[in-house]
Amino acid sequence: MVDIEEIFSNFEFRLKHFENYRKAYLFRMKKFFFKIVNKEKLFLFNNVVIKKNEDFELKKFLLKIESMSTYAIGHIINQICKRLTSNQVYLNIGCWKGFSLVSGMINTKCLVYGVDNFSEFGYVESEFYKNFNMYKKNELHFFFNQDYKIFLKKFETRKKYVDFYFYDAEHSYKDQIENLELVDNLLKKGSIIMIDDINFREVFSATNDFLAKNNKRYRVLKKFKTANNHCHPSFWNGIMLLEKYN
Repeated sequence: MVDIEEIFSNFEFRLKHFENYRKAYLFRMKKFFFKIVNKEKLFLFNNVVIKKNEDFELKKFLLKIESMSTYAIGHIINQICKRLTSNQVYLNIGCWKGFSLVSGMINTKCLVYGVDNFSEFGYVESEFYKNFNMYKKNELHFFFNQDYKIFLKKFETRKKYVDFYFYDAEHSYKDQIENLELVDNLLKKGSIIMIDDINFREVFSATNDFLAKNNKRYRVLKKFKTANNHCHPSFWNGIMLLEKYN
């Protein structure tokens, strides 16, 4: 079992998720000066303070990957994966340039699967492979260039479970609820789901509808909507963590 409370208790934010980034004038002024010296991303990464055992190799590499995410989210993914054993699985659907996938690969021992057919962002494919191959270990890390629905059907035939699941592909209501319904059979008691972009009405509504249908099997562990969309240095566009407990 992954102790989510332990992970979250080990960090804090300078600018918290409920604080309006656009009105944080001192924070944005400092960001501007760091941008002048080409260290804007490092400044944003340092919005989260890791109290102990920070993985600086993770931080160094994630700084090099363009993302629609934050260091805090990458850190959470990495910490969950570090608590998985060598026969447990992290599955990331929707990889873009590899930020969330690589976050689960650095200094972890679990099996890591990434899935993306680049139908939405085809231009990033070569950059993704460059980032993925930098840390890829053939016996642990796997990527499938295909539609996630096809992948999930094939994965189910292997009779393997997914211990940590992160879907970050198309965020329509239909896709958001479908991906949760499709992966349900691959999750077991104690499996963790991360959902991002919960500031989007479609994502939040679909997730809540899924939870309402499955309220005796899933529960919310953490939920953070951010004060701003697409830019907040804490959790970007909001995140939610679920657990399958029955």
